[in-house]
Amino acid sequence: MRFLERRSPPHVGGGRDFVKARASRWARFVGAAAVVYALAGAVPLFAQGGAQGLHAGGGWVGDLLVGDASDFLDGGYGPWISLEWRGERRASLGAAVTAEWVRLADDTDEPTGARARNSLLSVSVGPTLGVWLGPVRPWVGGFAGVTLSRWSTEWSGQKGRGSDSAFAWGAGVGLQVRLTEGNHPASIGGEARLTDAGTLSFARAPAFDPPPAPTGLISRDVALLSLRVGVSVGL
Repeated sequence: MRFLERRSPPHVGGGRDFVKARASRWARFVGAAAVVYALAGAVPLFAQGGAQGLHAGGGWVGDLLVGDASDFLDGGYGPWISLEWRGERRASLGAAVTAEWVRLADDTDEPTGARARNSLLSVSVGPTLGVWLGPVRPWVGGFAGVTLSRWSTEWSGQKGRGSDSAFAWGAGVGLQVRLTEGNHPASIGGEARLTDAGTLSFARAPAFDPPPAPTGLISRDVALLSLRVGVSVGL
C-alpha cells in the first residue's frame, strides 16, 4: 500500500488546485454559518427560567481515525477546552462550544530519514440534553463546526508545511459526576463522540522522491472516534 501511495502525485494540475481551494473556502463558510445558526438557536434556551449556569471545562482527548483515513494514519491525543451553558434542573437543555487540538502519530521513513507530522484542530458548537440523577448527569448532544488539518514535512534539510479545512459534524454521549456544590460547582466526567470531519489533506513521509520536494500529500475522508475526560467548573 505504501508503494502504491508513493507513486500517486498529490496534484494533477492547476485546475484541481483551484477547485480544491474553492471547496476549502466553502467548507469554512458553511462551518461558520453552522456555528452562528446553532448559537442563534440557543438564544431562546438561555432565556428560559430556572437555574442555569455557565461552566468552563477542559481535559484530555484521544482520537482514533476510522474509515478511509485509518488505512494511512494512526490516531493521536491532545488537550480540549469547552464553554457550556446548561440547566440545573433534573432534565435540562444546554449548549456547548468546544475546541480541541490533537497531534497525530508521526510518520517516518527510516531508510530516507523523511518525516511527516500531522495535527487536527477542531472547533464546534451544539446543543446538549442531560438528566440529573442525584450527583450524576448522563447526557447526549450534537455539534457542528470546522476541522483544520495542519501538516509539516522534513527531508534532507528541506522543510514544508500546509493546511486544509472542512465542515465537520457529529454526536456524542457523556457522563458527569458533580463533586462540589455552591456558586462554583465542580464536576468530573467523560464523553465519547463520533465526528464526520469531511475530506482533509495529510502528509506521508515515505513518498519523498528527488528532487527534494514532498510528494506524499494524500486526501482522505476523515471520521474520528474520540474519548474525552476532564473537569468543569461553574463560573
